[in-house]
Amino acid sequence: MLRVLVVAAAGATLLSGCGGSGANTGAAQTPSTPRDRLVLTAAEFPAGSTELDLPQDKLNATVGDVAKTQQNATYSPAECGATQHDLGATLNAVMTEASFAAATYGNSNFLIETVASTVADLSTFTRNIQRCPDVTMTTTTEDGKTVTTGTSVTELPVPPDLSGMHAVAYKSTSSTASAVTPLSTITFAGYATLRGLTVGVRVMAVGDAPDQAAFDQLFTSAVHKVQQAA
Repeated sequence: MLRVLVVAAAGATLLSGCGGSGANTGAAQTPSTPRDRLVLTAAEFPAGSTELDLPQDKLNATVGDVAKTQQNATYSPAECGATQHDLGATLNAVMTEASFAAATYGNSNFLIETVASTVADLSTFTRNIQRCPDVTMTTTTEDGKTVTTGTSVTELPVPPDLSGMHAVAYKSTSSTASAVTPLSTITFAGYATLRGLTVGVRVMAVGDAPDQAAFDQLFTSAVHKVQQAA
């Protein structure tokens, strides 16, 4: 399960490197508060959450594995492969410019937040979803087993308190077919750019639907913390 969480945390940074400049634009407005203090504390996560530790060394190691897997995979439709390759390639660089917080919530929800020192191009991300809403990735493990993962992505409305901001939200449903560890997950994710940073949140549930209220609260609280920081 730790690997699933690490991959989810890595996924929360993907947008930061997708279609963005890679530079910290709007630097004059960047908070003076250190980035690792801009992520939510345990007390600021939805009530009933339990804080999780995501060791940076495990994050970095898993990111390398994810990027390698994406580069060596085959995709259907084939034209969607280029976007996936680009995301994997940028992830390694983005991970060094992001801070993380994570928690469990309820019976099966995992909450992930990131604050990245890059500014995402949200319009490019939206176009990528519209162009490739359904993608199947096929990989081969070191022992020769085939693993197929199908992912479907649809847009979601952002929480009401974030209306009018540079923010997007989406729902992704992924099913992995494997002889060893078949897995089905549903994720609500949101990204917002403000003050020269990108805030990303994900609420992931294994084999179930995530808690919509927890997602809205997490997304709103994460953005407001950066918005109000010194």
